[in-house]
Amino acid sequence: MKTRSLNNKRASILLLCALVASYSFICLTKNCFSSAMVFIVDEGLLTKFQTGLITATFYVIYAILQIAGGVVTDKWHPERFITFGLLGAAACNLVIYFNQNYIVMLVAWGVNAAVQFGVWPATFKLVSTMLTEDMRDNSLFIVTFANPVGVVVSYLVSALVSERWQLNFLVSAIGLCVIAVAWELVFRAVKPYIVETELAAQKSGGAALARGEFLKIAISSGIIMIVAISFIRCMFDLGIKALAPSLIFDSYEDVSATLATVLNVVVLIAGASGPVVAHIIYPRYIRNEAVALTIFFGISLPLVALLLIFIGKVHYSVIVVLLALIVMLMGGGTLFTTSFVAARFNKWGKGATIAGILNCFSSLGVVVANVAFTAIADGVGWIGTITVWVIMMSVALILSLITAPVWGKFLKNR
Repeated sequence: MKTRSLNNKRASILLLCALVASYSFICLTKNCFSSAMVFIVDEGLLTKFQTGLITATFYVIYAILQIAGGVVTDKWHPERFITFGLLGAAACNLVIYFNQNYIVMLVAWGVNAAVQFGVWPATFKLVSTMLTEDMRDNSLFIVTFANPVGVVVSYLVSALVSERWQLNFLVSAIGLCVIAVAWELVFRAVKPYIVETELAAQKSGGAALARGEFLKIAISSGIIMIVAISFIRCMFDLGIKALAPSLIFDSYEDVSATLATVLNVVVLIAGASGPVVAHIIYPRYIRNEAVALTIFFGISLPLVALLLIFIGKVHYSVIVVLLALIVMLMGGGTLFTTSFVAARFNKWGKGATIAGILNCFSSLGVVVANVAFTAIADGVGWIGTITVWVIMMSVALILSLITAPVWGKFLKNR
């Protein structure tokens, strides 16, 4: 089995820039409803639960198809799935801009999820295998910024357009079309520099994996527990980002919907800094991804407990700081659960498959955040919601402690 890679450094840099731009805009698109939630609810068009259900529908469909996306991008040319996802997402955004009927928006956002099924696995595949070998580790670090950058821009646009929240979707649609054209031009430019090489495992004398053999390798690595950890991490990462404006707005009478959205930008920027914090300790001081996750969850647990104690009782700036620290740590975990863990399996030509599986369960974490958390918030308020957060964070910490030695053994023997 062979893999494709570039033999030119400048072509690799150009491709990386195009990948980061493309995936950032896709992440902006995925957060259009979340960033506008506080305005939609304040307008009375939808409840928090209904808005959350639209986002959850997206992520259920998106999650299910991520595994298929990982498999197909490991077998076929991944660049085609990026173009398809960009143009399909643009069309869905235009539908919502022109028609705000609840059912229409729900269906359009579901279709949006379906057309994006291969975008992240394809992005991961191209970054971790097609760039020149000396660029891959740093590029995996850089591409983790695509999601937080996209989220930050989404909320900035939402705060800018304010009550005219429909413009979120128009801005997204136009940007996606422009990025799709640019992506096609860039890939055509770098295509002459693509060469085919043998997989690392085969270069060193290994044979192609027999059916079922890779499954045994994956299970023995502890990947099942890492998938569960990824699920919970994403609940807090994207869930808190989406719910923070409503949390602050509902808990403080002197905070308007616009101010709550602006304050959330601080939380989002903190999330964007998470991968930098993670990269400081990894791999310089810690080479085991599960150990790093244990540290991050261990610090986050008392912060969530403080949030439960202080919400509505202290100035909202304290709550913003606590939310920012939690999201920073959870955002830092992205470096491990979506990039470096999956890259460990490129040796067997299964990196995109693992990336798709991890992204699948991460997306299901967003579903829980947008359906269960919003339902709890609507039913019993934010105190009940944050209590659930404390429990889930405790579970994630226990899982990380169990996983660390198992994953360490896999890294030592692989």
